[in-house]
Amino acid sequence: MRLPHVASNSAKTRVKRVPGDAPLPTQQKGCYFWKYWSNGVRKGKLKKTVLIMSNSPGLGHLIPVQELGKRLLTLNFKVTIFVDSSQTSAAESQVIESFTSLNRCEVILLPPPDISHLVDHDAAVVTRLAVLMRETRPAFSSALSALSFAPTVLIVDLFGCEHMEVADEFKIQKLVYISSQAWFLALTLYLPILHESVKGEYVDEKNALFIPGCKPLLPEDVVDSIGGLLSNEQMRELALGLELSQQRFIWVVRPPAESNDGSFFTVGNSGNADEGVASYLPEGGWNSTLESIINGVALIAWPLYTEQRMNATLLAEEVRIAVRPKTSPWKGIVGREEIKMMVKVLMVDEEGHAMRGRVRELKSSGQ
Repeated sequence: MRLPHVASNSAKTRVKRVPGDAPLPTQQKGCYFWKYWSNGVRKGKLKKTVLIMSNSPGLGHLIPVQELGKRLLTLNFKVTIFVDSSQTSAAESQVIESFTSLNRCEVILLPPPDISHLVDHDAAVVTRLAVLMRETRPAFSSALSALSFAPTVLIVDLFGCEHMEVADEFKIQKLVYISSQAWFLALTLYLPILHESVKGEYVDEKNALFIPGCKPLLPEDVVDSIGGLLSNEQMRELALGLELSQQRFIWVVRPPAESNDGSFFTVGNSGNADEGVASYLPEGGWNSTLESIINGVALIAWPLYTEQRMNATLLAEEVRIAVRPKTSPWKGIVGREEIKMMVKVLMVDEEGHAMRGRVRELKSSGQ
């Protein structure tokens, strides 16, 4: 398998000679490649380089690409960013507007393709992203043709590799920008070899996976890094458990992908919310934990992945400002009765009053 060039500040990569220039070292950091090329532009030895950056949907993908764009602008490159507008949120629109107003960079929104007939409504996020980027290829190609200048280089993020065929059409250099750590980059580049050597599913592998330059990876160390997602069944149990607790609550969620009945997930009358929030049910990440403590709110810890399990144990057993389900949410469905019990403990029982008192003390001590 022939792998594309990868521009990364954290890993060594092979770069090809730029036509018309002196040979580049074959093993150098991606940042050296940019510095070398930029110096040539500044000294008038190279033609002004026009960079086209293709960005996959999502705020977490948009921000790293824009930050790279800012860096390249300081190196005297001309940069244009293409953004798929299929799922552009208000926050993304604000980030784009702020970015274009402060920088000499043009952002072009591609029209959203209709993929409803191509993927199931319950398809995984990664699958939907890949199909979206594939279906935007015609619009991306047309947009490049309409430009008043000839692009020199196409830079895509990991999900934008579907657009590399467009770079071949225009006969321009193509690069992949991976903003994650070097370990992820090493895994990505080594994946074709693992695919050939590992039989069956990775999750069923009993032995450690060996990746050159990295520590051995045990199967139980692998977690779903795209978290914050609950199944339709779990969302229903959560909603019914909150109802059974007979406590007022504010329901702030997105409809699950597999649910066709959006009305079930509409936020209802939360009562007099001005009286304040007494408890909070986040996914257990550190940011939401700090937010709760700063506001003096006790928690129902709902860990799903990575450090959230450690956070839940710390909050429930050491700091004692949270309750957590006995059923591990990442292993099975937490039933409505258990959810009802946790809410009652936190909102009604003396144990819950003590937790709310402790979290208020923590809030005061941090001010």
